[in-house]
Amino acid sequence: MILDFLQQQPVLASAPAATVLAALNAATIEVVHPRAYTAGDLVAKLGAENAAIVLGTLDAAGQQNPILKAAWVGLSTLGISLHTPDRQAMIDGLAAAGEWPGELRDAVKALGVEHRTPWQQFAGEEPLPTVEEIAAAQVELNRQQEIEALGAHVLNEIITPAIGSSVSVDDVRTQLAAWLEGD
Repeated sequence: MILDFLQQQPVLASAPAATVLAALNAATIEVVHPRAYTAGDLVAKLGAENAAIVLGTLDAAGQQNPILKAAWVGLSTLGISLHTPDRQAMIDGLAAAGEWPGELRDAVKALGVEHRTPWQQFAGEEPLPTVEEIAAAQVELNRQQEIEALGAHVLNEIITPAIGSSVSVDDVRTQLAAWLEGD
């Protein structure tokens, strides 16, 4: 699978394997999930204990702030989106006020905006390749490119000119044999 990735990323194909691994594992791709989440969705996605923390914090904050009260009502009915910048900031504020663990804050924010690595985007749940696997894929890619270049040379320099001429197939074979012996 890493070979397929490198074929699509020529800049990385020739980079040192450790650099490729770092690029594959950098969470640089923002994936927005523009859907409305209900309290039930939070339970399903975060688990009952974590959802209770989030909903309890929002309920308590809603007693003081009508905007947060409206968010509580939205979660309790049709749902609210979590992908917009103001909702992402609201989650940060609620997490700080409720003293949520960082993992919980990040999980709630990821329901709206997830940051993925290029490898996750390309390979899904496939494990990240090792430096050794990347290096081996780079060697194989170079081998394939050299063979393609040889094929292009043979096609352009020997076969294509022969097609439009009166050269026999045996003459083309002789030219190919001479070319191969010369390299």
